[in-house]
Amino acid sequence: MGLRATACLLLFTLSLTAQTPAPTPSMSSTFGQPKPTVKAPANPAGFLFEFKDGSRFRGKVFSGGMFGVNVGANKNGLILQAMDGRIYMHHYPPVNRRPARAYNSFAGYTPNGDGTYSPVDQAIPEPPTDRIEINPTPLPSCIPARISFMQFKRSTLNRLYPSYEAAAKRDMANGMSYSINKDITWAIYNAANGRTPIGRHNSPAATQRWRGKVVSEGFLKNRWVIYGGR
Repeated sequence: MGLRATACLLLFTLSLTAQTPAPTPSMSSTFGQPKPTVKAPANPAGFLFEFKDGSRFRGKVFSGGMFGVNVGANKNGLILQAMDGRIYMHHYPPVNRRPARAYNSFAGYTPNGDGTYSPVDQAIPEPPTDRIEINPTPLPSCIPARISFMQFKRSTLNRLYPSYEAAAKRDMANGMSYSINKDITWAIYNAANGRTPIGRHNSPAATQRWRGKVVSEGFLKNRWVIYGGR
């Protein structure tokens, strides 16, 4: 066979190879197996804050700062933030309560006289309508977003305490002469154990005055605010 015939045979063989379809993979390895499902990351639920007035809010303590200091928590209370970044403004609803019977209490309960016990009523302070404090940007500062520890249920305070206590111990271990976490820890402890003065108790009139200030200062129209009374 000459060189020309050999070259023609080689080209014919290559053309057959190119036209041969690729082998189809067997379905036996994937048949009947579920397709992988792409799941979107779940939104964090947040910490459950429960108030003496019966309100509940899931979120976190505001983590922003001002002048290099975290202003979300101090000895006067907490600024709460929703998980989407909005600042929570409490609505301080009035609650009708019978006079507290703190005497002769047993583990936080008072005797009813028939062998049964009822929880001790917890006094609720009025809203801080007349107090001015710097709020997180871009909120006005005519009324404070900060919520006193005295507004929270003892169960919530008990869950907050270990975190700030641990932070205070770290501050002391690091040789800090002053610890804001220590102040917060004591404030939570005193509020939980009824050692913080109540001042004036909340009332329908006090709640109405607070809401009037919230409306007049534009908090309800501020997209960075989530108002508890809505």
